[in-house]
Amino acid sequence: MSENLTERITNPKHIQDLKIDLTSLSNASESPTQRQPIELVLLQPLSDPDLLEACRNPDSQIRRRPNGVVCGTSNQEFLDIGPLSKAWREALLTIPPISNLVFNLALPKEAEKRNGSFQKVYWVTAMPQEPSVGVHLRDAMALVITIATEMKIRVDGDVFFEAIYE
Repeated sequence: MSENLTERITNPKHIQDLKIDLTSLSNASESPTQRQPIELVLLQPLSDPDLLEACRNPDSQIRRRPNGVVCGTSNQEFLDIGPLSKAWREALLTIPPISNLVFNLALPKEAEKRNGSFQKVYWVTAMPQEPSVGVHLRDAMALVITIATEMKIRVDGDVFFEAIYE
């Protein structure tokens, strides 16, 4: 089969659309959701200025010596993706469990309709010298592990997970 049957979700708010599709399929004798992967583009919601603001962590710009003494500030800020994680987890609890998930860890891309309000987000390991915001890979992986664990607990049977990134 040459066509891609993966359903791609780029925002937790779009889970409601998927909920309708999954509910209508739940009465089928062999649910296609067991075979068809659902791709969650986990970091894309950070392109929304409101969610990005909720994840801002200005305290991460304070530099300290090992003894805890403040020794300056940095122009690099490390995001706290707790609000993003919570949004995904709460949205996924509103739908039937998914047994085939693809976790897309691509950094957010600018939406065409944003009109200049987009702020580029970097991986912490590749941040430029100019003022910027970054995401720790460990935080993104914690989100993946949390969602995968929740789905494994909720699914009756085998589960399949895949992680992709750019």
